[in-house]
Amino acid sequence: MSATGSAFLDFVIGFVVSLIASVMNAAGLNLLKLDHVKNSSLPTERQRNECGRPMWHVGLYLYIISQLAGSTVALNFLKTQWVAPLGSISLIFNFIFARVLVGTQITRNDVYGTIVVMASVVWIVVFGGMNSGGDIEDKLTLDDLKGLFSRTFFIIYFSILNAIIFSLLALGMYAYWAISLDDESGQLRKNMKTKLTKLLGTNRFARASGLTLEGDEGLAAEARDIRLKKVVAMIMSSCGGLLASETLLLAKSGVKLITSTLA
Repeated sequence: MSATGSAFLDFVIGFVVSLIASVMNAAGLNLLKLDHVKNSSLPTERQRNECGRPMWHVGLYLYIISQLAGSTVALNFLKTQWVAPLGSISLIFNFIFARVLVGTQITRNDVYGTIVVMASVVWIVVFGGMNSGGDIEDKLTLDDLKGLFSRTFFIIYFSILNAIIFSLLALGMYAYWAISLDDESGQLRKNMKTKLTKLLGTNRFARASGLTLEGDEGLAAEARDIRLKKVVAMIMSSCGGLLASETLLLAKSGVKLITSTLA
């Protein structure tokens, strides 16, 4: 049973909500980025903590509202397998805001990647859920959810997924500290980088990511730090995506239980 009684109207409402949430998401993230860029460009003595910067607050609150309100409302009108793909529309708005606010250069590869993502979104929305006439989620009860969440396969899957997430988080934080922390001689950072190199090996990934210590001086060391920052960003982004998939499942379950109880 749909929320409005019309499957088409449900889709339109859910799509519009996802669209608005995507705009807020992209605006919030780029305001945060712009605030960090402006603060970093100031002399050290004039830089302020995040809590003392109004633009940082605006960006953070926009992002939080887009995630909480946008996803929660959209989940009530759309199938679970549609919400996350439709959320990727924020890539388009992210390009716009990144260019206008931060001045980020948009490369050809960025455009190609966005086209691939958008084509995938269309594919999922068009063909997702074609195997059934109705939405089985509308018929789920609390007992059904308990049974689904307590399945052995689901527990094993979630356990492995969370082990991967926390391992990546630990590696990402360790790499972040390797960049940020330092003592007067620089030995602390070198020791941490040495441990990271041993952990990841001296293969192509370690060399490309800047975790090797050969010639760790001057511009070469700075270039490796820049590459290491990119690795940290990719690790944290991957963790965020994995955690988002878990929270989306739990949020959908909660929304369905609330709406079925109030109906």
